[in-house]
Amino acid sequence: MNKLRLLSEISLFEEMPDNKLKEIDMITQMTTVKKGTLIYTPDTPVEVLYFLKQGQVRLYRVNEEGKQFTIDVLVD
Repeated sequence: MNKLRLLSEISLFEEMPDNKLKEIDMITQMTTVKKGTLIYTPDTPVEVLYFLKQGQVRLYRVNEEGKQFTIDVLVD
């Protein structure tokens, strides 16, 4: 599927000029992640933005005892 077209369908980018959208297309990547893969942990600072194209992602926090608490489950 065409990544540029997918980006243009995201409301965050709907008023962005085509040339800027093409720049974003050039510097971003689409990745398939297998079910159960840990993308990153709550205690790891990241400077990235993820868009869910298909599937679901569980957002959670971990308490001091190491117990996970689900905040939300995002579904495509």
